[in-house]
Amino acid sequence: MKHLFENELYTKPYLVIAPSGAFPLHYHRHIEAVVVMRGEIGVHIDGKEALLKEGDALLVTPYLFHGYSQLSKTPALLFKAVMEPECLGVLGELLTGCKPSCPIIQGCELEGAFGNAKTRLTALEQTFKTDIKSNDYPGAFGELLEFFEVLTSLSKPKLRESSPDSVFLDAIQLCCDNFSNPEFTISSLTEALYISRTRLSQLFMKHLNLGVKEYITLLRMSQAENYLADTDMSVKEISDACGYNNIRSFDRAFLRRHALTPTEFRIRASVSPKSEGGRKILSNSELFY
Repeated sequence: MKHLFENELYTKPYLVIAPSGAFPLHYHRHIEAVVVMRGEIGVHIDGKEALLKEGDALLVTPYLFHGYSQLSKTPALLFKAVMEPECLGVLGELLTGCKPSCPIIQGCELEGAFGNAKTRLTALEQTFKTDIKSNDYPGAFGELLEFFEVLTSLSKPKLRESSPDSVFLDAIQLCCDNFSNPEFTISSLTEALYISRTRLSQLFMKHLNLGVKEYITLLRMSQAENYLADTDMSVKEISDACGYNNIRSFDRAFLRRHALTPTEFRIRASVSPKSEGGRKILSNSELFY
């Protein structure tokens, strides 16, 4: 299970086609491209909200806040490609210093510039998953680079006016690294960052429109949803792993968010469609409404 702030580097392209649900606002240094293969999903990116429909694409540049919202009981099927900027050469350098003016690309635009997109992306995902070291790799990488070039052109990148406050980025990383610790609190953040609670609260409201405690709870709940849907861990084990001192506190927090107990949520998740090698089934996120 990866943190919402990714510290690992992708030494090769990471491609996957899988069901996807809600995921809280987060950021990372990678370049991420998403195409909706089936269904629809809500997106929150760079302070704006939008709906991604079948065939639509999204381009996320490094350190751009984004999140996803599941809009129905059936998760959307997404193609996702994640690349380190260094893997994309000059294009990666460009995207690191820019952000897209139009991060959401409509399906008709993508199809016009990258024909038979869904078929080609499905083939690419299979190649990178099963035949990464074959002689086809250079050709596949060239086609993947073409895909990112098309998204970059259609998204109309512009120079960043400013980067998020470094203290805020440090606060987000601390939250994502430590939310599973029951001793981690707002005071832990203020002491580590040498900042007042008032200033910290202002930064979170400015960038996320959320309180600090709300964000920490959102991280814990999202992790709990993953564990409930994708593992056989007991509710007590999940409670401990998500930063709760006791199972009653966890049950109350979960019930407030979902109007379901953790056990009821697991039962519902178990009847949803599975993805190859596991599933990720999450509840709707309040972030988009």
